[in-house]
Order: sequence, then structure tokens, then C-alpha cells
Amino acid sequence: MKKIIMILCLSYANIVFAVDMITPIPNSISYDK
Repeated sequence: MKKIIMILCLSYANIVFAVDMITPIPNSISYDK
């Protein structure tokens, strides 16, 4: 189970990172908050 959770966390982090790269900087800053 732990391996599955780690994979989900990594994939989620990759999605968030990709969204930050695509969106303008102001949106990414407000996204972190």
C-alpha cells in the first residue's frame, strides 16, 4: 500500500508542477496559498 501512496503523491506533485509551469506567475503564487 505504501508504494501505491508514494506513486500517487509523486504523480500529484507532477500535475501541480505542470499546472504551475502552464499558468502565469500570479496564478501559481495564489495557487500555493
